[in-house]
Parts: sequence; structure tokens; C-alpha cells
Amino acid sequence: ALYSPRKVIVVDIDEPKLEAALQNGATDVINSKNEDVVARAKELTDGYGPTVVIDCACFHGSFLTACKAAGNAGRVITMGFSIAPDEINQFVITSKELDVRGSRLQNHKFQTVIDLVNKGKINLNGSISHTFKLTDAQAAFDFNDTHDPSIRKIALLND
Repeated sequence: ALYSPRKVIVVDIDEPKLEAALQNGATDVINSKNEDVVARAKELTDGYGPTVVIDCACFHGSFLTACKAAGNAGRVITMGFSIAPDEINQFVITSKELDVRGSRLQNHKFQTVIDLVNKGKINLNGSISHTFKLTDAQAAFDFNDTHDPSIRKIALLND
């Protein structure tokens, strides 16, 4: 059987987040706390590896894992803002002919996304896990820094 590129595989260490991913369109999930991401991604793609891998976590080692998991001639996109040095394996990039790109989500798509939300085509229910008053912004940032697993998105409200 040929691999169908319509798979969406989400990787995380938090089971509730993985369950939420399945409820919101992911076809498969990998818990990197207890599964080998590269091996499982290849298994889920009939040995090919994903054609596009997006590293949203950007923690130490996640970029190299993304490159190793990607299929030949695949694309690896990094979206993090970490300034900490990380390992880059040029052989993996070159031997697989990977296209590596950075993204800041600045592709003039904000209005398109807002329009889709307003039309009900994107379900944001459950996306915001915590709210703080705008005047309590520092407390919100401090709470975000705890990396509490219950955090999805934090909204600041102008009350």
C-alpha cells in the first residue's frame, strides 16, 4: 500500500494534550516520553517518514529528532524562539536532502485565520486553559514559566 500524505501525527509528552490532538484532527499521536519518535513516525508512514515535520517545541534535541524523523526530500520547519545552542547534524540534512526552514507565522495569514474562526470553520473550544486580567500580566507570565501541564493557551483579559 502506498503511504497517504493525509496523516497528521502529533508528538507530545502529555497524554491530555495528545488526546486533545486526536479530537481536533490528528490521525495519530506519539508520546515521546515512552516511545521512540523516529521509529514510530516511520512505522506510521510505512517506513518513509513524514514529508513535513514542524518543530514547535524547540527544546534541546528536538530539531535533530525532527530531521531524523523526516522522510527523504522532506521539509523540517522550526517555529521556536529558543536561543540556546542545539545540535545540528549536517549529514542527516544532506543525506536526506531535507529542506530546513524557520517560521514566525508571519505569512500574512492572520486575517484568513480570523475569518475561518468567525465562520465556525475552526473550533477553538478548549484552546484557552487559563485567563488573567491584563493588570496581572506578570503573574500570567510567571505561571506560564512553571510549564504546568494543564496550560494550553493563556489569555489576558482587559477587565
